[in-house]
Amino acid sequence: MLCGCYGLDSEDAEMLLDWGYDIDDIEEMLVDHEYRDAVLEEAKMLHEQ
Repeated sequence: MLCGCYGLDSEDAEMLLDWGYDIDDIEEMLVDHEYRDAVLEEAKMLHEQ
């Protein structure tokens, strides 16, 4: 997976897929780092609950 080249590791990508984000969402996150960071922060907070 090339996500690591764009600041998204494979574990985060798998987590996002598990949480219902689709490939198009993840592709958008690869170019929009603010969106990616916000989504990851929210997903990780929800996952910890």
